[in-house]
Amino acid sequence: MCSSDLGSGLEVVPTGLSIVAAAGSLEEVSRVGVRLDRLVERCARTAGLPVGARPFTGSLVLVAPTTEDDARLLLATLFDREWPQADASVLVQSSSGPWAIVRPPSAMDLSALVKAGLAEDEDAARTLWRHVEEARVAARAVLLNIHGGRRVPAWLIEGFAEAAAASLVPGSPVELVRRPRAIDRIRRGLSSSSLLGADPDGPDFGEAGAARDLSLVLVQRLLERDSSTFPGLVADLKGGRDLDTAFRRRTGLGLEAWLSDSDDWFLYND
Repeated sequence: MCSSDLGSGLEVVPTGLSIVAAAGSLEEVSRVGVRLDRLVERCARTAGLPVGARPFTGSLVLVAPTTEDDARLLLATLFDREWPQADASVLVQSSSGPWAIVRPPSAMDLSALVKAGLAEDEDAARTLWRHVEEARVAARAVLLNIHGGRRVPAWLIEGFAEAAAASLVPGSPVELVRRPRAIDRIRRGLSSSSLLGADPDGPDFGEAGAARDLSLVLVQRLLERDSSTFPGLVADLKGGRDLDTAFRRRTGLGLEAWLSDSDDWFLYND
């Protein structure tokens, strides 16, 4: 792999768990790789891997083209895929390890962070936006690859990605934005079981989608229950158990009952 394969102006730097291709000096891109490695390690520990264990074969390749058009073209050229609606990054599995392509933030993305008082200026907003997306990429890569076996449901993957972006990035806007929307939707009568029929590639899982908001608070509830619940669910699902059985083993309730119990809890306790 070389810079010319991924677009002009990108520096390619391998680190312990990742390979990053991005604009900037060797030192700047190296810092991204080191940060991404640490995010992967923290997500892997949360998901149940022991310290030092690799969550995937090979390396996590993160490519950050300088324009959105370049990101779309790269995804189409390398993987014959179209960019999904409203997503800031795309993760693709390969035999050599997961690949993530991250589009640059739009003017609207940056303006929203500045207007909300979460960043002082456009440069600070760009840095925060990138750090949030790196955390999402790391969490998705870990959960898709850990233990091998089957893929876990989209709402657990995306909820884990949002929880990582909320907790591992200083000043992250994720919980501030998503949690109030999720709680408001539940209190207005939206059942968490609506997640089960949501299209992972549709608008419900988009940036402002109800499914993504609900996924965050539900995965946070699993993570806050105790340190073994979420890793146990992941291990059971990767090992071939169905979702209902895994929830009964790890929470004492079947899936539908646990979702209903969560709705009741958020109605009165959050």
